[in-house]
Amino acid sequence: MRSTTARRGFGALGAALVLSLALTACGGGSDAAEAVAAYDPAEVEMLRKQGERSGFEVTDELLLETLRTRDDCRTIKAVVDAVAKGEKSGPAFEKFAALPKTNEDRGQAEQADYFRTLADKVELGDVQEARDYHVANCAGVK
Repeated sequence: MRSTTARRGFGALGAALVLSLALTACGGGSDAAEAVAAYDPAEVEMLRKQGERSGFEVTDELLLETLRTRDDCRTIKAVVDAVAKGEKSGPAFEKFAALPKTNEDRGQAEQADYFRTLADKVELGDVQEARDYHVANCAGVK
């Protein structure tokens, strides 16, 4: 049985915070500052301030995991929107199909498994669970 912590009720930021704490404890993320620098500075600053207001020590590792989670949210939204427009292939689908591997490469095997399940469903034209995931975990991600 798959855990639903990262999928429901915890939110993208919360899931990223927990993951980041685990990565920080393990000493991961030595290149995090460089990776964060590649993102939109306004989004990075917004997340930094949000984390500080919430009482978190905002590290580059935390920011990177949060930014990556937000990217996943945007990818899911793009494929849901594409299906709603009647599309069956294209860039949104290609990027969405890469989510399992991307998450696997980040060491997020459980999330990768879940995204594989979503990708299979989307490939069959069923985006309801992807839509539900987005609603439950991606509020406020633009």
